[in-house]
Amino acid sequence: MTLTARIIYRRSSGSISQCHWRLASWSLLNKPWTVRIKDIYREMNQVANRMAKGVVVETLSDWLPANYPCNFTGVSCNKNSRVSSIDLTNLHLSIEFSLVSSSLIALQSLEFLVLRNTDLTGQLTSLERSHCGAFLSSIDLFKNSISGPVSDILSFKNLSYLDLSMNNFSAGFPSIRDCSNLEHLDLSSNKFFGDVGSSLSSSRSSFLYIKRNYFQRVLPPYLSDLCSSLLELDLSFNNLSGNVPQSFGACSVLELFDISNNKFSGELPVDTLVKMSNLKYLFVSFNYFVGSLPESLSKMVSLETLDVSSNNLSGVIPSGICRDPGNSLKILYLQNNLLTGPIPESLSNCSKLVSLDLSFNYLTGKIPFSLGSLSQLCDLIAWLNQLYGEIPQELMYLNSLDYLILDFNDLNGSIPLSGEIPASFGNLANLAILKLENNSLSGSIPAELGDCRSLLWLDLNTNFLNGTIPPSLSKQAGNIAAAVLTGKRYGYVRNDGSRRCHGTGNLFEFGGIRQEQLDRISTRHPCSFDITRVYRGITQPTFNHNGSMIFLDISHNNLKGCIPKKLGSMYYLQILNLGNNDLSGPIPQELGGLKNLAILDLSYNRLNGYIPQTLSCLTLLGEVHLSNNNLSGPIPEVAPFDTFPETTFANNTGLCGTLSLSVG
Repeated sequence: MTLTARIIYRRSSGSISQCHWRLASWSLLNKPWTVRIKDIYREMNQVANRMAKGVVVETLSDWLPANYPCNFTGVSCNKNSRVSSIDLTNLHLSIEFSLVSSSLIALQSLEFLVLRNTDLTGQLTSLERSHCGAFLSSIDLFKNSISGPVSDILSFKNLSYLDLSMNNFSAGFPSIRDCSNLEHLDLSSNKFFGDVGSSLSSSRSSFLYIKRNYFQRVLPPYLSDLCSSLLELDLSFNNLSGNVPQSFGACSVLELFDISNNKFSGELPVDTLVKMSNLKYLFVSFNYFVGSLPESLSKMVSLETLDVSSNNLSGVIPSGICRDPGNSLKILYLQNNLLTGPIPESLSNCSKLVSLDLSFNYLTGKIPFSLGSLSQLCDLIAWLNQLYGEIPQELMYLNSLDYLILDFNDLNGSIPLSGEIPASFGNLANLAILKLENNSLSGSIPAELGDCRSLLWLDLNTNFLNGTIPPSLSKQAGNIAAAVLTGKRYGYVRNDGSRRCHGTGNLFEFGGIRQEQLDRISTRHPCSFDITRVYRGITQPTFNHNGSMIFLDISHNNLKGCIPKKLGSMYYLQILNLGNNDLSGPIPQELGGLKNLAILDLSYNRLNGYIPQTLSCLTLLGEVHLSNNNLSGPIPEVAPFDTFPETTFANNTGLCGTLSLSVG
């Protein structure tokens, strides 16, 4: 068999003097080696010239004539000691695919060829001339840079698994009529365009993924011809429109159906979907479906995930959505619609529910205390609604809770962590995000929040909280793991600078919400909303069991007393907003320990004393607000303070420096 061995680049007099290419051919039946170097030496030398001079590359250093091929990196053999599988995932070969096709695909006993993320380029050409091995059934070329037509590779009669996702293919839908045994086809994340191919009607595929391409027009009815075998169908992130054909109701074995991020419209085809009796995962988000959610959804007892977010659905949440005791619902995403009415108490019948997102609707009424019985619930997200009343004490018994996001509502009363603390509250080890801002909550900030061993994101701004800042908020600093919050999408809205705006901005979570509809925040946010001031990102904490809180905003309350020195131990804190309270005393020099701090707002308090020189060590600090206090002494004349505008320090009559410090 012909196997790529290694390339060694050496510098000689400032240029590549040698490209040693060892290409071994081993007969596993004790026949002599044969070497096919002539045809590929020229191309490999070109590869060498593209590499940095003087670099030694030993991608496949053990593919040598003296070694037994079954022990080569990535090679597996069958019981007859013939090569049956080659898996070179994540090895950066940086070669043309034609070299692979001529060297590897022709192996007569080869069954599985996996070249995921190996920097392959070129086109899928000349494959038929390679005389594909009779047993080759699986080809995985995920995440390379291969382009051109795919017809050659689809001519392999025995192929059952083909993954071409995340490449550079740009063509119409390929014909797969000759692939009668193809069960798994993944064309995702390419540039295929036009209609979804009619050749699919003759396919026996069980897994079909064509997401993130440029397919358009309506969903063809002939796709339902796949129903007898199709288990998973992913058409998401294309430009498909129209509605779901009624013939899809025949897909009784289908388990995953994803048509999200397209342009489907009309009423949600629940009557068709209900007939998919084995459906477990349904994604129809980011489309333009209208109408209400019918009670007949309760018939989909096998459904584990229902995502209808970011459509134009109206009416109330059906009370019977989990009527059947045998329901399997774990994830329910209804956010960014036009839903009204109360949160039904019957949602507590969804006993397996893990994640519930009702945000960005027009829901009214109180949060049902019965939700406290959902013992597996990790996410309760209902921000930007019109909910009122107290936060149910029963929620504090949800030991699995990761995210509690209830901001931009009309909730009142105290945070249900004060007073007599439920014994189970100290067990909320997974609570990573607690967002209750822009409500009407009163009372003190519970010191017991410091017992939440995973709390990374705490936002209580714009309420009526009083008392002092509990030093215990920093209790877990240096101990927090990052896994719960990693990959969380967030947005930061910078305020427009007017006095009516609260703080420097607002942090919010907006998964499943259309960006063009974020201006609905303006209806609840106390300043004008401008999408140009939205900064988006994904949380990527770099710590591992040594972390601290990342976001802390308790601004616009009635907090008194001093800033706790212990807050300076929150090494990974990025945003600290204590502005617009009634805090007094000096700025603790210990805040100089916040080495990752990007935004600091202490404005509109009664702080006094000097600006600590230790704050000059915060090299990542890009925005500071110290105005409207009673600070005195010199303004630090070193970075980053020498870059801040005079409004940063305004209305502190005791400060001195080169800036004019009184701004009207």
